[in-house]
Amino acid sequence: MTYFIITGDLIASRKIPNRSQIQKELQNTVENINNSYTEHILCPFVIGWGDAFQGALISLSGLYNIIEAFENQLTIKFRCGIGIGEISTEFSLNPLEMDGPAFHASQYALEDAKKNQKFVWIKSERRQFDMIINTLWVLLSSIKSGWTKRQYEVIQLRRLNLTYAEIGQKLRITKQAVYNILKSAQWEAVEHGINTLNHIEY
Repeated sequence: MTYFIITGDLIASRKIPNRSQIQKELQNTVENINNSYTEHILCPFVIGWGDAFQGALISLSGLYNIIEAFENQLTIKFRCGIGIGEISTEFSLNPLEMDGPAFHASQYALEDAKKNQKFVWIKSERRQFDMIINTLWVLLSSIKSGWTKRQYEVIQLRRLNLTYAEIGQKLRITKQAVYNILKSAQWEAVEHGINTLNHIEY
């Protein structure tokens, strides 16, 4: 069986004065995601090693949405390593009680993310697959990092399937303004990339 392991690590969390508040925030976020994405999660996310979190997915379906949920709910930046492979121990609902190639790959991916200063990195036995997915993540992250607050606001409403007219009415701007904002944010390309990541099969 193939396992999809996500290992995340908060960036420079030990240097933050209100570390206890950040840890509480991480606990709440992990609980929310475990409850909201049960159809995608094989082993619920747990917190380990202080400011790190780990979980296992059933497949790569919904991966982007889960990572984005962490991103939206945490006020501190983090990195994620996704490892794909088998395990060499008995299965457990607690990922910290398991070990094997998938977990090693996840840790290596996290180390690569740190070394290359990337947000998300994937590692498996299929090098070409990894190159394609990692490149897509890098491109999406690069585009999103340039979004303004207004672009992000419009995009969030668009993702709720609101029409241009409905978005314009909510934000008190014209339909043309909504179109221009989405176009300048390259939303059509980003949306295609998100859909690709959420439906990719290994």
